[in-house]
Amino acid sequence: NFNIKTPETDILFDSLFVDYPADYDFSDFVKTATLKADINKSTHISYNDIKYFISDTTEYSEEILVSGKLKGSLNDLDITDFIIENEDILSLNLNAEIRDQSEFKDPFFNINIKNFSLDLEKVKNLKLPGQDELLANLPEEVNKIKNISYRGNTKGKLSKFITNGELAGNFGKIKINAIAKRDSVRLINVKGKLSGEDLDIAEILENNDIGFLTFNQEIDFTYLSGKKIKLNTSGKIDNITYKNFTYRDIDLYADMY
Repeated sequence: NFNIKTPETDILFDSLFVDYPADYDFSDFVKTATLKADINKSTHISYNDIKYFISDTTEYSEEILVSGKLKGSLNDLDITDFIIENEDILSLNLNAEIRDQSEFKDPFFNINIKNFSLDLEKVKNLKLPGQDELLANLPEEVNKIKNISYRGNTKGKLSKFITNGELAGNFGKIKINAIAKRDSVRLINVKGKLSGEDLDIAEILENNDIGFLTFNQEIDFTYLSGKKIKLNTSGKIDNITYKNFTYRDIDLYADMY
């Protein structure tokens, strides 16, 4: 057993094992240094201690609970039952594999998020050094989203990965199935399917004339940093209610440049 303790933080390891060659010189630590750690579920980190590193000036001072298992080298790392919880703001539970980080350019990863939830109302009150609140510059409609949750799997490399998941919030649920490609540092393409069932968007748009929405859309989005955005979408609005009348089977096609 091993623990790191401050007056407000207690990081406990059920086991901690680090292995490296006797003549180790840190020249190839990504491959040769291996770690096996089991972080105890009683571990808690005070946000007061975190604020020393990020210069946060908010009065937020709650504890963050952390637990999980890490095994392998940075080049071949397994993360199991990794949990971060804060009663007021967020909860995250995931398993992950990270491979081939030898150059830190295009590693392989397989991340299975069992649960991620975030209270956006409380995130808005947090600040980063020299900045306004985190979500201060978002569009007004987005700021009306009070909470979000996500579960799903993301697998691939930074240059190309696949995401399958479900995003939920006070607006309803949206399913995502997409492939993201990065041809260069500046060019990103996302192609896939979005679907939503019985979405309640009246509150977000502040328009009570609009009722529930169900849709299925295929999207093709391209972003060239600093120069160009291109979006193509096609599919169907299965049903949408407007002024107490439900419209069905609406074909929807759109291009944006």
